[in-house]
Amino acid sequence: MKRFNPKSITNKIIAFGLSIALITFIFALLIFSSSVEQLRTTIHEHNQRIAVHAAESLDLFLKTIEENLYTAAASYEASSILEKKGGDLFPYLLKLPSYIKEITVLDAGGREIAKASRERVISKTSLKRKGTLPLKVLVKEKLYFGGLHNTAFGEPLITVSMPIKSGRRIKGWLSEELSLRGLWHNITGIDIGEKGYIFVVDENGSVLAHPDWSVVIKGANLKNNHQVVRFINKWEGNNISPYKNENGIEVIGTYAVSKITGWGIIAEQPASEAYAHLYNFKTRLLILIALSLSFAIFLSIYLGWRLTSPLKLLKKEAEDFGKGYLNKKIIINRNDEIGDLTNTFNNMADSLLEKTSQLQLANKNLQEMFGCTIKSLATALDGKSPWTAGHSERVMNYAVAIASQLNDSNELIETVKTCAMLHDIGKICVPDAILEKPGLFNSDEVRIMREHPSYGARILSSIKQFEGIIPVIRHHHEFYNGYGYPYGLSKDEIPIIARILAVADAYDAMTTDRHYRRAMSIEEAIEELKRNAGKQFDPEIVEAFLQTNLSEREKNGVTLHG
Repeated sequence: MKRFNPKSITNKIIAFGLSIALITFIFALLIFSSSVEQLRTTIHEHNQRIAVHAAESLDLFLKTIEENLYTAAASYEASSILEKKGGDLFPYLLKLPSYIKEITVLDAGGREIAKASRERVISKTSLKRKGTLPLKVLVKEKLYFGGLHNTAFGEPLITVSMPIKSGRRIKGWLSEELSLRGLWHNITGIDIGEKGYIFVVDENGSVLAHPDWSVVIKGANLKNNHQVVRFINKWEGNNISPYKNENGIEVIGTYAVSKITGWGIIAEQPASEAYAHLYNFKTRLLILIALSLSFAIFLSIYLGWRLTSPLKLLKKEAEDFGKGYLNKKIIINRNDEIGDLTNTFNNMADSLLEKTSQLQLANKNLQEMFGCTIKSLATALDGKSPWTAGHSERVMNYAVAIASQLNDSNELIETVKTCAMLHDIGKICVPDAILEKPGLFNSDEVRIMREHPSYGARILSSIKQFEGIIPVIRHHHEFYNGYGYPYGLSKDEIPIIARILAVADAYDAMTTDRHYRRAMSIEEAIEELKRNAGKQFDPEIVEAFLQTNLSEREKNGVTLHG
């Protein structure tokens, strides 16, 4: 049996085909996963709309109650009973909507005066058991929704109280017991699939309404339910992940909040039902992907074998060509496409060999010319004044030493050299009268002098090869503490090479004679660098400079003045 060769062109093409098939498979899975998440989000949003609709229905009902209660509080019957300190409310109760089960009139202090109920007529003797309104209701002096409670047979009631006023003065209170059974039936009967349901809880998690009224009658508390926990803690945002409810059934859920009462309307649906269509879609899609992948694998193997068999004749010679032996000729005498391919290889090798030699020579010449141009520019700039002769080259040597201490990358070193040689190119635009002034600069001269980094950036901006170093030229006079110029950058906002040049430039300036002062000693210059580390200079750059070997820099031709 022939040994499997992973370097075989045939096997590579087959592997390529398999890779394409695998990528297609992964891409299909990603699309599927995205579609699944979108479908899950759509299902969740649908249930969310149902919960919001239920909350809005509850608020609308309570708003209607509020309006009816305003009317009742302003009625003649309520005012008459207050004035007489008693009376029969039952005839008036019969005029009210049937969901009002009980009505009570109380005085301004919240003490009961008269009461009527649809279950029974409240006799005068029952007034001995007078009730009072809570203090928090009396203090607020406005409409008040009390807590929800249930009768023995499970009818949900809510107490609503409204002040009876004469002008701005409160004469008394009207309190009604309202049945929410019909509303609860409508809310909990909202269709969420065949097995989904809605229930209502208060801010503590106690069940106020549930499709199973035995849960309400027992006073169940579902504060451990995942959605109830989210409601109580006011967690916002979508949560489409399934969870287990209090019965151990995996469900998806959401909640909405009544704006009037603050109750939570929880909507839950078994995940198996909610995602039934999704699971069916997933199964069919996976089968389709598997079949497509199998076909792609078979087709890639077959085409790989059919297309690459003739190319095996070129294997030995083509491998050498691929390794870069362009001067080696492939000798295969055929008069078909393989022969044409052989001639193409040979011609391409000859052409590439010639072009490579030309490019190498041109690149060498270009690099030399580029280096000479940079050096000429720096020499011309330094030559404007005898005081700055050799300044750019010395700064380059210092900067290279610092860069080598921080990072031994050849690319960084070359960039540092270029930046150092051209860092003061903008001084070409500064008048000689300012550059050669023996005394201190006035404010206008300082302003002009501080423009030289920007001048330099503009000069180099027209040369594409310099676009990478323009930020360094522009910011090599920025201070580490942000008090430099031209933009007041600080710390890491300043390019690393600009921070290197700041130290090298300052050191050379301090240790060389200038027309306006004598050079400092090396020790004085070093102390000045230390003193300004963290202010004008990056402390890390200063430390790197101090760690460079002074004798080695002298060996490389750097003269330390002072």
